Amino acid sequence: MDKKAIEKSVRQIMANEWNLELGQIPENPRLGEFSFWDSMAHVQVLMALQNEFSFPMSPQTVQELVSLDKIINFLDTELRATSI
Repeated sequence: MDKKAIEKSVRQIMANEWNLELGQIPENPRLGEFSFWDSMAHVQVLMALQNEFSFPMSPQTVQELVSLDKIINFLDTELRATSI
C-alpha cells in the first residue's frame, strides 16, 4: 500500500468517525487545531486505525500521532516493516 492509498484510508476513517464528508477534512488536520479533532476524537480515530491496520500503538505513539501527516508516515513505516 503506497502513501496515497494510506492517506485515502485514513481520511475515510476520520470522516466515518467524525461523521463528516471527506471534503470537510482539511489538507493536514491536527489534534486541537481542527474543531472535530479533540482528545476523545483522537482516541476514536486511533482505535479505528488499529482495527483497520492491525498495528499496536504504544502510549508514546498515541501521543505522537497528532496530525494526518504523522499518522500516514507511521502507517507507511509499519506497513513497509511487515512486508519485508
